[in-house]
Amino acid sequence: MKKKANSVDTRQKGPTDKQLVILETKGGHPELTVREIARLADTTHPHVIRTLQKFGLSTRRDVELFKANRSSVFAGIQGDLVKTYYTLSDEQKQKLVQRRGLVDMGIAYDKERLEEGLSTENVLAVIADLEAIREGRNPIIKDTGIE
Repeated sequence: MKKKANSVDTRQKGPTDKQLVILETKGGHPELTVREIARLADTTHPHVIRTLQKFGLSTRRDVELFKANRSSVFAGIQGDLVKTYYTLSDEQKQKLVQRRGLVDMGIAYDKERLEEGLSTENVLAVIADLEAIREGRNPIIKDTGIE
């Protein structure tokens, strides 16, 4: 169906007034549940969810799901990066490595290890050393007379 030359586009350009209320409520009070936002905005639960998703905001359930599966999410990102890498031509791979190395995959790997508790041992050792220094138990500091 062709549009008439003089017709006016009546589609909504931005959020409706109700959507603005939902977005402002969520932005000002991110701790609220979808049902609480619906009550405050005088609208339905599904309308709040559709609005949040349309404008790229997460519901609390989405956030909790991500938190519970963060390690798997980061592992999935690594898998996607590897799959993408293998679809590139040799020339594209060379350019990618020259520009970024494999930084993105390394970051995702580090995050996955951190979420699995595999990257904290070095931090715990540093914290223990700092506590020992603060308490004056470090023999190196005692021998040098540094307080």
